[in-house]
Amino acid sequence: MVAKMGGLDAVFKDEKKLEELAKALGEKLDASIKRSLRSDLDAALKENQQVFSTKLDLATRQIQDSVEESTKTLLSKLEKGPHELIDDPDIKAVWQEMNARTRKIPQAREGDRRIS
Repeated sequence: MVAKMGGLDAVFKDEKKLEELAKALGEKLDASIKRSLRSDLDAALKENQQVFSTKLDLATRQIQDSVEESTKTLLSKLEKGPHELIDDPDIKAVWQEMNARTRKIPQAREGDRRIS
């Protein structure tokens, strides 16, 4: 179809041919599309590269923030223990301290000396 209209350059230079081609393709041309068609591809890529880089940086930061938040959530859940179910703050503190101490006591192994 473009060849019948005189080639690509002829279509880009003639407003009527450009409108006719768009109509045949079921497209509607507005000023921004016409400007895009006539602009240099390298210039358009350079223009959009900054926007793309900015969006990519923002998405990267959002992903990093989500990962950090998930890590904090997981670690806080792993640190929770049965003391979290106790409502009384004093008993809760004692229970938590006892639990922390029992975690630090090494398990006796066979052959270890024991004091009787």
